[in-house]
Amino acid sequence: MDNHLVLDLDPTLRERLEQRARQNGLTLEQEAQRLLSAGTTILPDDPSLPAGQRIVRQCADSGVGFLDGEVVELRGGGLLIPDFGE
Repeated sequence: MDNHLVLDLDPTLRERLEQRARQNGLTLEQEAQRLLSAGTTILPDDPSLPAGQRIVRQCADSGVGFLDGEVVELRGGGLLIPDFGE
């Protein structure tokens, strides 16, 4: 496997990656590999699915952690257009 060096990584981003790695019991390198692998396995979009299912499907295995039913599509509600007094 090739090695890659990331220069000028934002310290806040590095800390967030380190925190995720600790939470998942992984090294920083393992966590970065897991996230990069998840990003390369995104499923093709399926417009026939409801929007909530499409979002969950696109984020599956990304570490985001959507639960079943956590992202729902709301249908039938009318749009409320605000009156800005114009």
